[in-house]
Amino acid sequence: MRQGYVEFVVNRVLRASADPAHSDFEFSNETWTFREEEGGTHVRYELHMDPKFWVPPGIGPYFIKRKLKRASGDALDRIERVAQGLASADVATSD
Repeated sequence: MRQGYVEFVVNRVLRASADPAHSDFEFSNETWTFREEEGGTHVRYELHMDPKFWVPPGIGPYFIKRKLKRASGDALDRIERVAQGLASADVATSD
């Protein structure tokens, strides 16, 4: 479980950090960086974390990476919906 804080620069950077007092992590900092590229969006994802729970050596990091890769697609879909909603709101208020 992670509870923490989110900061963002609209259409550029999204940062999330865990509050260790309310999370299963000593620290967890993730950054999503977005940039326009060839009519689409290039996304760079970075995660630095230290879990409070035991991760078995060897196979543990593999399973964590696999789960994160699967979950990242869902997160990107949610981010895209939010971005489209913000873009629609900008167009509606500028008329």
